[in-house]
Amino acid sequence: MVINEFPDEDSELLKSLFNYTVSSGLKNTFHEIRKHLDKLQEHGMLINKHFKREAIKKLANNLYELRPDNIRITFSLVNGEIWLLSWFIKKSNKTPKKEIKNAQQKLKKISK
Repeated sequence: MVINEFPDEDSELLKSLFNYTVSSGLKNTFHEIRKHLDKLQEHGMLINKHFKREAIKKLANNLYELRPDNIRITFSLVNGEIWLLSWFIKKSNKTPKKEIKNAQQKLKKISK
C-alpha cells in the first residue's frame, strides 16, 4: 500500500518525527516507528490482524492513528492510499481534540 505524507510547507512530517526521536535519544522508539510504518505499508488497514493488536485505532470517520510506543501518527485512507497527516506525543489516555481537529483539517485539503 502506498504511504504519502501530508504536504506541509513548514516541515516534512516523517523527517520532523525522526529528528525528534534521534535528538531525544529515543533509539528504540525510532525503530518502533519504522517497524509500524513498514507493517502499515505491508498490511494496510489489516495491520491489527497481521502485525499487532491495536497498532491502529479509529479516531473518527476515515481518521486513524498509528500507535508505536508513546508516539501517535494520524492518518487517513484516500483513493486507496494512506496519507500521514500529523504526529504527536501521547500524554493521556484520550487523543486530544485539537489533534483530531488538526488532522481533519489536513484531510479536507487532501480530499479536495
